[in-house]
Amino acid sequence: MSSMSWIEVRVGSGNIMVDEDLVSEVRNQYIVLRTRMENGPCQDGMCQIIRQLDVSIEDQASDGMLFFGDQDIRIAMDGQTYRSINKGREIVKIRRGRSGLQVSGFTYVT
Repeated sequence: MSSMSWIEVRVGSGNIMVDEDLVSEVRNQYIVLRTRMENGPCQDGMCQIIRQLDVSIEDQASDGMLFFGDQDIRIAMDGQTYRSINKGREIVKIRRGRSGLQVSGFTYVT
């Protein structure tokens, strides 16, 4: 098993680390990050909102997204995701797993 090497992209006060193998695989495409909200466990009518980070590979990123990276790697994300990574000084890692893209290190910060 080869050791992973990471490409680092600065996002405000945080970083996104993308597995080098994934970078070469998605040339000319965008790695798109969006924060999705869903209701978590409910107690006494109060439901906790759980925020998940969705990652996808797309040919184009929609207007209103924030863009990071360079000619080798293109990352797009919504404002909510950016604010969380920046404010929490998070280091988010993205790599290809057995069941698709895997993300670690994201904790939603308001």
